[in-house]
Amino acid sequence: PEPSRVLIPLAGQSHDVAHLAWRGHNVVAVEGVPAALDAFKATYGADEARRIAGHACDDYDGDDVRGALATMHVVRLPAPEGGSKRLTWHAGDFLGNFSCPLVDAAFDRGGLVAVAPDDREAYAAVLKRLVRPGGRVLFVSVEHPPFEGGKLGPPHSIERAEVDKLFAEHFDIEVLKREDRMPLEPAWEARGCDYFFETTYLLTRKDAPVCDGAGRLLSLS
Repeated sequence: PEPSRVLIPLAGQSHDVAHLAWRGHNVVAVEGVPAALDAFKATYGADEARRIAGHACDDYDGDDVRGALATMHVVRLPAPEGGSKRLTWHAGDFLGNFSCPLVDAAFDRGGLVAVAPDDREAYAAVLKRLVRPGGRVLFVSVEHPPFEGGKLGPPHSIERAEVDKLFAEHFDIEVLKREDRMPLEPAWEARGCDYFFETTYLLTRKDAPVCDGAGRLLSLS
């Protein structure tokens, strides 16, 4: 339903941010590289209405943003039909310190597959914490062998067993589509792949309490 609060983690310069905002949703975009907001504004002619004080992210050192607190920017996005749409853009570390009100949905295309395998548990933990009971995550994964030279990613291959390991305890998991992308994207063969599949999952948040390692209740979702 519209409007829904939709989270887009590691948004980069994603067109999905603009598309969902134009559809009337309350978009929450998160990106660790501050320059991505400047690129987004330049692409779509968006204006930053105000920056919410109280969170420090001015001490970024290039792309090293691990551990940096998120700063929220309120952005006004011109709408094709006239007027503007409001969205919030958070610059900071999604894996460690990011928080926002519970969201109705999340769209992950290029997020989880971009982080290092050792960071997957932390990434999934944020989604578990922020998606409300009954909320949904549209997650697009990829499956491929190591690239030329043995490089694993990005994008990193995530097969069904890993998806279950990360999410099955707190989400119902449904495969919506699995597509062979090799005929459509020759770049994967050029990178040394002999197969490359893209799998789209629908993750639906279960109504179950979330507790920390000591059994303390963190939320009712």
